[in-house]
Amino acid sequence: MKKILLTTFISVICVSSWSQTSSSIPVKLKNGTQFYANNISEFIEDNSQEEIIEGNFYKFVQFNAIPSQEAKNELIALGLIFLEYIPENTYLVSFPSNFDKTNLLSYNVRSIQSITNNDRITQLAT
Repeated sequence: MKKILLTTFISVICVSSWSQTSSSIPVKLKNGTQFYANNISEFIEDNSQEEIIEGNFYKFVQFNAIPSQEAKNELIALGLIFLEYIPENTYLVSFPSNFDKTNLLSYNVRSIQSITNNDRITQLAT
């Protein structure tokens, strides 16, 4: 009976640990580590207006795995600009204001996040 309980306990811990690591990928920003939700579907369905700066909007784009150079080149051809890599599997990306969000479904994108004031690299002048 003790062996069954021990085996069950270990199995629950292993499954719990696996599900936590597979469902969240840490993003290591200067202000600390963030864990972004898998929200690609919500981002695509969201019709709210993005904050446009000089014809572009800016987001953190997290992939399930780092995209191949071929995939990055295809996204660049669609108008994306990869500005900076952020560990793990995340890029700061510039999108053209007229970007078709459904294009992201073909590229193993996991999460799209807005950039907050705390995430910014330089402070805005006051």
